[in-house]
Amino acid sequence: MEAQEEGRRRFMEFPYVSGPHRDLMVDLVSTVETRLGSQLRPCTLPQDVQFYQNQTGSAQASLQIRSGDKSSPKKLIVGELRRLHSISLFGGFNCWPSELFVKFGAMLMFNLGFGRGNLKFSSWIKIVECIKRTVTVPMQLLARFPAAFGEMCIGALTALADFMGAGIDFTLGSWLHCELPSGGALNITSLSAYLRHSTDAPNFLFELIQSTPTSFVLILDLPPRKDLVLHLDYLKNFYEETQLDKYRQQLEKLDEVQPYFSSSLYIRSVVSPTAILVRVDTKEGGGERLEEIIEKDVHPVLREVVGVWLDKCACGEREVEETERSILKKRDQLIKNQTIEIDLGSSFPRLFGEETASRVLGAIRGVFNSSTS
Repeated sequence: MEAQEEGRRRFMEFPYVSGPHRDLMVDLVSTVETRLGSQLRPCTLPQDVQFYQNQTGSAQASLQIRSGDKSSPKKLIVGELRRLHSISLFGGFNCWPSELFVKFGAMLMFNLGFGRGNLKFSSWIKIVECIKRTVTVPMQLLARFPAAFGEMCIGALTALADFMGAGIDFTLGSWLHCELPSGGALNITSLSAYLRHSTDAPNFLFELIQSTPTSFVLILDLPPRKDLVLHLDYLKNFYEETQLDKYRQQLEKLDEVQPYFSSSLYIRSVVSPTAILVRVDTKEGGGERLEEIIEKDVHPVLREVVGVWLDKCACGEREVEETERSILKKRDQLIKNQTIEIDLGSSFPRLFGEETASRVLGAIRGVFNSSTS
């Protein structure tokens, strides 16, 4: 537990970046983790993977990977059932199932936080309908055997857990600091989130790369998980109706912003049509102008985009048929493998040495290969 807390503390410090950059990252991580709540397990990576450096200390990095807990929604609701039983919720009700359904539904919604953004209203409707179908006996019977109500809901809750907790596979957050031989430093902060194969909704990707005091590269996208040419409804649902492209257009109106083209054709092929890939250069305005752009332009755009992803993708209600999941799983795995090889495989040994790079990349591969369906 202490190792977990120490690893998270180091990660959330973002020690080598400016104040606005740090605030942006803390806000992003906190927003995602708060919204996903109990669906995320604590990071269990070894301590020497959560924080690592080269022999001279000129390159340092922090890594946090939090896997999704598929059972968490069911545990949450079952726990609430038991708690409500313990205070004799049903003892004073002399009613039949339809009335019980209304009373229990209202209490459940209140106690689990309806209205605080934990679940959308349509999700609550599914919860309530799920419970309603299980209550098929008179209230007098439940009053005599209150534990029976919880038992009757187990089947429905299992299906409900699949519906509510099918989204998050894992989140991966990191920062990297490397002193450059020419002077200055390279600082990279990132957060990505991957969804399970039970949904085909887009993943989330954010990365801010700064190599000089007056410039950075920004990558912000909801990478698609289906071929957009073959699935025009997918393009419309996640990219057109959400108006994601307006945020790219908004940033590109700034004089200091230019489009960024990755040297990797592979990277350029897997991002969405609305991806924000820009280079910001404030040589004339200096470092103060750069921080101003991060605070007043990039940060608000990031809030909007991650909000779309949380509402529409991570906490959405889109599921795929069992027959499609194997195809989706294969595609996801190919992209994860290429991410390691292209993004990290070539640079990590050079920055941290073969031993450290092997240890860290091995841990990341372990998470990628154990992804749940």
